[in-house]
Amino acid sequence: MKVRARRLYLPLLAVTFLAVWIIGTFTTIAATGESGADSERDLFDRGSVALQEGDAPAFGELLLDGSDSGFARDYVDRLTAAGRPELTRIGTDAAEIRSGRVVVTLSITQERDRWYLSLLPPAN
Repeated sequence: MKVRARRLYLPLLAVTFLAVWIIGTFTTIAATGESGADSERDLFDRGSVALQEGDAPAFGELLLDGSDSGFARDYVDRLTAAGRPELTRIGTDAAEIRSGRVVVTLSITQERDRWYLSLLPPAN
């Protein structure tokens, strides 16, 4: 009788595990959101707030070519240690982060209707 009960519950257990895994995956994707920003204005607003609050994950979402969370954490930590990071536009396709004596120039890039800060220097 015990063997028969196990055979009945095994498929139910497998389906339950699969459902939990799928729901967990979708929840994780929804919570992290889409990288980049909807507009240039949003890029600067979110970037400024992330830098001033030391929010590395939020700043990392705005970087085109620095998606590693450890990289974003180190980048924001170093800028914060140097002073109070300020993100400003310095040209049509360039932005600058000033923090104490540290100055970093980044490119402003649009890909697939999303706006990003790129670690590559601007073309100008």
